[in-house]
Amino acid sequence: MLSSEVRAEKNNPNIPDKNFIEKLIMPPCEKGDILYVRETWNEWEGGYVYKAWPDGILQPGSYGTWRPSTNMPKAAVHIWLKVTDVRVERLQDITEEQTRAEGVLWSEVNKTYNSLFEHANVSTQMELYGTTNPYIFEFKYTWNKTVDKKKLEIYGWSANPWVWVIEFERCEKPEEIE
Repeated sequence: MLSSEVRAEKNNPNIPDKNFIEKLIMPPCEKGDILYVRETWNEWEGGYVYKAWPDGILQPGSYGTWRPSTNMPKAAVHIWLKVTDVRVERLQDITEEQTRAEGVLWSEVNKTYNSLFEHANVSTQMELYGTTNPYIFEFKYTWNKTVDKKKLEIYGWSANPWVWVIEFERCEKPEEIE
């Protein structure tokens, strides 16, 4: 998160914003780092099961009570990621391709549209969000729903905050981790 001094400086034309931010703030990870994904899980028949597995793999109720991702031991991790790039960008610079990489699905776009049709004209809503691209619209809509209403002025879509963009690829579990 940026301090108020940094936020005040971001509009100063004498400071190259992106370079300023990248040099001032420590990134959450670096290129080459190996990350692991915590997820809702449980032990089952001598192994592990994961709530995010596709439907049909597990029968409801056969796996007991799900355990929260915060309590997941590294031994249960099955998704490992290698960081391929870390950079800062303005939130509003996101592309349709990047929204898809963030998980925006056409089915979610349709749900949002259908919901908005019930309450207001979609084109009016899209004008308020400043885009006619349905994927970017869905990303903006979802982004603002996840930000505390008291902090929308600082972190909401309209504030166009600096964000860390972390790209990664799936990799195997590192040998040194047991």
